[in-house]
Amino acid sequence: MLALKTPGGVPIRLITSQAVRAVMQADMDAILTLLASDPVRGVHLQSMLQDNGLVNPANRGTFYGYYENNKLAGIALLGHATMIFARPDVEIEALQSFANTVQEQNLNITLMFGPKAQVEMFGDMLAATGRETKLVREMQSYVCTKPKKSVASLQIQRANPENAQVVSEAQAQLFIEATGVDPREKDSEGFSKRVQARIEHKRTWIKLENEEVVFKAELQSLTPEVAYLEGVWTREDKRKQGIAGSCLNELVHRLLKQQLFVTLVVDEDEQAIVGLYEKIGFKYASDYQARYFHPVSAD
Repeated sequence: MLALKTPGGVPIRLITSQAVRAVMQADMDAILTLLASDPVRGVHLQSMLQDNGLVNPANRGTFYGYYENNKLAGIALLGHATMIFARPDVEIEALQSFANTVQEQNLNITLMFGPKAQVEMFGDMLAATGRETKLVREMQSYVCTKPKKSVASLQIQRANPENAQVVSEAQAQLFIEATGVDPREKDSEGFSKRVQARIEHKRTWIKLENEEVVFKAELQSLTPEVAYLEGVWTREDKRKQGIAGSCLNELVHRLLKQQLFVTLVVDEDEQAIVGLYEKIGFKYASDYQARYFHPVSAD
């Protein structure tokens, strides 16, 4: 059977059916195959599925699949932190279908994170249903596949449960510096549990001096192909001494012995740190965005 094409030779995609539904364990192979088509872009969803599975309170949302012609073509975590992955050729249809699901089920979305064009499009679709954007944070994604610098000395370690208290202090200080709010004041127990969970998953790397954290970085998402870094922090009195650069360079070397890519995002107002990342070997990849939405009231 010959494929239909436009006069310019572009194949025409015939859509005979479209559907969105919550995915099940039986869909897992198809989901992972879809995410593997772009492992850097799919790192967050793949890591979450590997860590928590499809149904887990830690996901703070529900996984839905977009099916076109009875085949999985898009996957979304719709909830507190919404993320969507779809085949490029079906992205518009997938986003619209997921936006319809949010509206029909009156789902509360705190934020959406992802490639800028995708997040803007989804935001526009939600705006058409009355969902208002509260805040937009512009970001840039950077990827490293080969470090530029060698490692002069080993100085970082994986945090262990005995380090939980000092790691919590460092993480709280990072949050205070970024937002002006101490996360322990609102939910001290939940904050401590999240710190402990990352340590238990061996995702927290630190440099200690006198039993205190002077440098910290988190592997927020981790798959066999990709490590996504977040929460990179140096104690204030240790800044501009080369500690962040040497520690991060060592961490990237360690990670690239197992993963193919190390990636991170930089906020628009953090461009001063880009030079440090570039010296290590990170290169600009694409624009990203985090879009925060006003909460909706229950019907």
